[in-house]
This record gives sequence, structure tokens and C-alpha cells, in this order.
Amino acid sequence: MTDAPETRAEDSFLSEALLIVRRLHASRPGEWRSLRKEFSSPEELSDVLLAQLPRRSPWDAAVGPFYTTEQLMRLYKVSRQAISDRLRRHTLLGLRTSDGQVLYPVFQFRGREVINGLSKILSVVADAADDWTLASWLVVNQPTLEMSVIEALEKYGPTDELIDLAHRAVDRWSR
Repeated sequence: MTDAPETRAEDSFLSEALLIVRRLHASRPGEWRSLRKEFSSPEELSDVLLAQLPRRSPWDAAVGPFYTTEQLMRLYKVSRQAISDRLRRHTLLGLRTSDGQVLYPVFQFRGREVINGLSKILSVVADAADDWTLASWLVVNQPTLEMSVIEALEKYGPTDELIDLAHRAVDRWSR
């Protein structure tokens, strides 16, 4: 019995990925030695690498992809309580799904940091609408900015214009 085309494609993909890792290892042996010191096993390294892959969702086209709480815990090496605290203080955006899971849109991160100034915007809008509406508002093109709020934060930081825009959005949502 032969493998299904999907299985062969996955095997081929993994084989190619392993070849790339071997080439990287050969070209940068010092970096790999430091990884062996940082991670106790290949499984631990694999867990960290997999934790950085965003979770796929039907909402990806609009506001995704997403990290799960477990991925953030591994990626940032923080506790569930630390993430919960950031949600409570509006320094991180989490979106609750219908089954109670909280997802974190990747758009709010640059590297291992949350975009500068996002917390100022979230503190204005956080209680004005549901989290999914907030996420959509953050990534949709704003006519007055000619870009999204996230793009403007990334480019200019938390300007007075962005704070005013957030207040105007709250006013619209409260009508």
C-alpha cells in the first residue's frame, strides 16, 4: 500500500527542513553549541520552536493568526498568571473563543515584545466593545490615518491623534 500524496508531501517537507537544519549546523557550529547549553533536550528545543508557530483559525484572514496561552507561556517564559495579569491591565489583547479559550493575535507582537503604545490604546477602548471588535478595529484601515491603528502605532508610536481616534471609536460604539 502506498502513502497518500499528502503524507508524501509532508515527509518531503520535513526531509527538506532537516537538510536545512543540518546545513545551518555545519555553517554555524558555535551557535548550535550554545543551543545545546540552553536546552536540555532536542524535544525541549522542538517545543520552543513549535510554540512560536501561530495557531491557525478561520479568523486568520481578518485578525489572525493567533498564539494560544500555552504558546505565549513557552515563548516568553512566563506564567499563566503573568499573562492573565497583562490581560487585566490591558497591556495585551486576548480574544475569548466560544469554547472559553483565549487567543492572542500575532499582529500585536514585534519579536518578543508587544507593539509600543498598544497598551495606551487598549486602555481607552478595552471596555467599549468585545475583544473581537477591538481586534478588527485595530487592523482595519482607518480613513483618517490611511493605515490601520497597528500600522500607525508601529510607525509613529502612541500619538495624540491615535488616542483621539480611540476615544472617537468608543463614542461611536457607545451609541
